[in-house]
Amino acid sequence: NGSAFGSRVTVRRTTAVLAASGFLVSGLVGCSGNSAGQSGTQTQPTVIRVGVAASMVDVIDKLAINFQQIHPQATIEPTSASSAVLVTQIEAGAPLDALITAGAQVMGQAVDRRLVTAPRAFASNSLEVAIPAANPGQLTGWRDVARPSISVARCAAGPPCGTTTDQLLTQNTLTIQVSSLDVDVRAVLTRVRTEQVDAGIVYVTDVLAAGGSVRGLAIPAVHNVSTTYQAAVVAGSAHGDIAAQFVDYLTTASAAEILQRAGFGPA
Repeated sequence: NGSAFGSRVTVRRTTAVLAASGFLVSGLVGCSGNSAGQSGTQTQPTVIRVGVAASMVDVIDKLAINFQQIHPQATIEPTSASSAVLVTQIEAGAPLDALITAGAQVMGQAVDRRLVTAPRAFASNSLEVAIPAANPGQLTGWRDVARPSISVARCAAGPPCGTTTDQLLTQNTLTIQVSSLDVDVRAVLTRVRTEQVDAGIVYVTDVLAAGGSVRGLAIPAVHNVSTTYQAAVVAGSAHGDIAAQFVDYLTTASAAEILQRAGFGPA
């Protein structure tokens, strides 16, 4: 909610679902009520729809609230999905104003297809092995993920989390027993939390956001792989000026403080 920032600000969230047609199907959920005056004469804020990489879903509301306090003329409406899925949806005509991806490669594809303009890097993330709180596989270190008896969930090829996981396994010469290939890190984390697998490869921020429902096995920096988050305005957005202000905001010290508390590193 917005109380952490001294006032209550509305953040509207949609959940992205890739339908058979490839378009965005959304359901609107209010995260907090607006306690401002009910005069009915106030100008309604402009809704800025932002496609957000799934690994940033736990921090986007805090960023949105902070931005809206600085820019009260805007309401940020986040939609989360895999970065690759979001690019596909924009290409199919999904009504997004801004895009946040995990990984420069996916954003590069969006630029090449002329779907977005002037992307800006603003944060980074690295990988961690997540295990259920009860640790049924009895893992004691991150390399135990390669034990033949350990069932592992990971992102499928395509999403940035899949590419990053491939890099981690290749550079450390590890082979894992893949039990599940998932569309994004949130799906991987759910399998770990519900003990469908012994371990999952996710981002550091996912383990932090899960609290006590999972445990994390840290990967030393010398062995780890990081990914960079970028934001850009969607080409043809009807609210490109305000969307650009949100993209700029993500590179500010105010946004960096929020991101750091959530476990993200600098770009």
